[in-house]
Amino acid sequence: MHRGRISQQSRRVQQRLLGVALRVSALMAVLPAGALVSGCGLSDFQRDLIFGVGSLAIQLLGLGGASGGGAEQPAPDNDNTAEQPAPSDNDNTTTQPGGGGVVAGLNCWDLNGNGLPDSAEDRNEDGLFSALDCQGADGATGPTGPAGADGVDGVDGVDGSDGADGATGSQGPTGPQGPQGPTGPTGATGNTGAQGPAGPTLWDTFVETFYTIEGGDYSSVVADSTGQLPIVELDEPALGSCESAVNVVAFRAGIGERYNPGNPITMRLYLWRTGPQPESCFVLRLDGYRASHGTTILPYGGTRYVKVIDPVMADEAGTLVVVDLPLNTASGLNLPNDLQRGELLAIELNTMAEYLNDNCYTLLGVDLFESTLVSGATLAHAVIYESEEQIECESTGCEDDADCAEGLLCNLESGDCVECLSNTDCSDGDTCNGEEICNAELTCETTTFTDCQEDGIVDSCQLAGNDCNHNSIPDECDLTTVREVRGQVTLLPGHTITDLSIPTTEALSDVTLRLEANSDLGAVDEYFELSLYNSSEGLELGRVFEADGQECYAASLDVAELSIPMDDYNAILSGSGPAMRIETSPAVDVTECGSSMTRVIIRYRISNDLNADLIPDECQPIHIKPVAMDQISLLNNPTNLQLAN
Repeated sequence: MHRGRISQQSRRVQQRLLGVALRVSALMAVLPAGALVSGCGLSDFQRDLIFGVGSLAIQLLGLGGASGGGAEQPAPDNDNTAEQPAPSDNDNTTTQPGGGGVVAGLNCWDLNGNGLPDSAEDRNEDGLFSALDCQGADGATGPTGPAGADGVDGVDGVDGSDGADGATGSQGPTGPQGPQGPTGPTGATGNTGAQGPAGPTLWDTFVETFYTIEGGDYSSVVADSTGQLPIVELDEPALGSCESAVNVVAFRAGIGERYNPGNPITMRLYLWRTGPQPESCFVLRLDGYRASHGTTILPYGGTRYVKVIDPVMADEAGTLVVVDLPLNTASGLNLPNDLQRGELLAIELNTMAEYLNDNCYTLLGVDLFESTLVSGATLAHAVIYESEEQIECESTGCEDDADCAEGLLCNLESGDCVECLSNTDCSDGDTCNGEEICNAELTCETTTFTDCQEDGIVDSCQLAGNDCNHNSIPDECDLTTVREVRGQVTLLPGHTITDLSIPTTEALSDVTLRLEANSDLGAVDEYFELSLYNSSEGLELGRVFEADGQECYAASLDVAELSIPMDDYNAILSGSGPAMRIETSPAVDVTECGSSMTRVIIRYRISNDLNADLIPDECQPIHIKPVAMDQISLLNNPTNLQLAN
């Protein structure tokens, strides 16, 4: 079911890459039996690993899968991996078995193997018989890659210094608003600029053919008469806790001609996980080797340990886990950043018995792709360790409360130790300090409650003899009350400027100013401008309905709400004649809607203890009516409207 998640074209890419690797390996496979140990470019450490970790990857590079490796792959007709250069004449000698001296080897141009230069073997017709006659025809040019990212903008130049301000002239009278002029014609389209240079072409390849050792691990491996391991080719190998799981998996890939040396290369593993939620971590040991023609097989960096960060199970069927491992960056595997075109890489992954969880991980495929130095490469869904001692892999699962720290409970569904499983686990039995509940995160929290004294006690627990007006608020918290005044004005034709007197009782909280309007407000140049002012100063409140107004009560009244800081409001009250101004923009046509109106609502807190005896005024023996909850309807007068105190 999940094979469709990986592009089907990747099989063809793998076949081509494998064909290139096999041709390179074939040049090394002509060595006599036992050459894996005595020759084939192997160094001492490789001979030691023939039957241990890494030997499968070494054999993929050194012997090309000549034994037990599945069907020989056809040579590619066009691939991103460069052909390996032909060996020089000096490389074609070997030692005669039994000490018979040095004899000539088989030159790559000697097509009939007779050891003689025949005219037909001078393929480039230069009169010489050399490695140049071994080169094949150039492959077709590959497709152009995507355009590269734009370069970084240059730094802005330093602003010049401002000139000295001129003397301020006397302000002239404000002239009348002129009519809006017609919109000018659109200018001609400018010439198209020259096309920029093409960005870098990036290399990538996909691997979906993998190899293991017959039997799945090194425990019972037996080499054949030539010293080769019994290699088995397989697709989508299973790792971890699976019935058909193997312990070792290796694959190989060539660095293509399109690779730009020095750029980051990311190895992306596509893993399909099935099984229960992980209770412990899953760790793979990763070993890499490299080879190019005419050189020994060498390790590519050192051993790394990859801990897979498993996401939450998506459904019962399984979860796709995509692990990104930058090979040659410090943030990834931190392997050497000196890979060259035409090199062959072999990567071996070994599962570690002590770091298996209860899941089965199927390796669907591996993507190797190049990033630019600008875009870089990012480690994803993995933690990298450079030694086994560094691995941190602790299970947090619990089976009962005894597995948890003191005060925590075991959640059997998730295996996590939590603070609570129900509200009963949180309650302290005291209703006067709020209700304790167990929230969705299974931690205890206290619900909000009215606590005007801010002493941590619910107000209703402090009302005995302390609530003279019986409104369920302790008297000392009931010394202010909400003031709300309303006014409504009909807007007359023409550019409307309406001044309204505002309440002059000092505010004990920030002031909420709400406007509800029905008018011609459907365009961006149709709006109201609001301000507060007194005889000596003004406070601009800004525009409303500029971007969200509508044309004449389309669905409901237009509503705008502003908050005015308490100190700013009281500062306006300190002067004479405090008022609010509503000014429509010139584009507003109040006749368009038949009758345009706006309703103003001002709301804030005022004192409920005018005689300052710390008792709410309505509880006094002599009732003092507070200035509160007034509602005044102001109709059909566009100027000098009173929002009375």
